[in-house]
Amino acid sequence: MKKALLLLERYQGNSPQLPAHVGVDDTVYGSLAIYQKEILQELQFFVKVNSIEELDKVMMQAISSASEEQQEDFKGTWATIKMLLS
Repeated sequence: MKKALLLLERYQGNSPQLPAHVGVDDTVYGSLAIYQKEILQELQFFVKVNSIEELDKVMMQAISSASEEQQEDFKGTWATIKMLLS
């Protein structure tokens, strides 16, 4: 579940381990656009092997383990990602 939260943080550009660089070319590794593309590809693979329902279950469990303050933010990010995966 921790990895799911890390993926959401990274998609938002808020990862402490891999912060997104603002104002750089979107084709440069480290840009938010590149991070988001990588995460979508990783999650698309998960959905291909499992299902979107299984991924939704994992993400919602992970989100529920976050602080109340983070939960709403993560839910919004997850909704965006889920829409892109559909």
